[in-house]
Amino acid sequence: MYELEKLDTSEISYYNNRNSSYVSFSVSLPKSKVIITETLYFQPKYSDLGNYRIFQQLQAQFPISTVLSFTTQFTYFYNSLVPGASRDYSSDLSLGLSINI
Repeated sequence: MYELEKLDTSEISYYNNRNSSYVSFSVSLPKSKVIITETLYFQPKYSDLGNYRIFQQLQAQFPISTVLSFTTQFTYFYNSLVPGASRDYSSDLSLGLSINI
């Protein structure tokens, strides 16, 4: 993957090549019909393997009816080396409703 990284604090731009590998799995619980999906990305920079990113998504769908589901998703992002900072991470939790057509 080729990326362009721009800093908000200066006008410096970085052009990087990164590997992008991921593993994903999904589990369906037949009795409750709950679907759990996990995806994990690992993106090291080719020229410096100590400079990597991890991105994780965990999602669960709980059916309310045949067309409506309650959905929750947890997202985590970690950057081992950020220009101008030592590291960066964030997380997010989303709740919502999904309509199956």
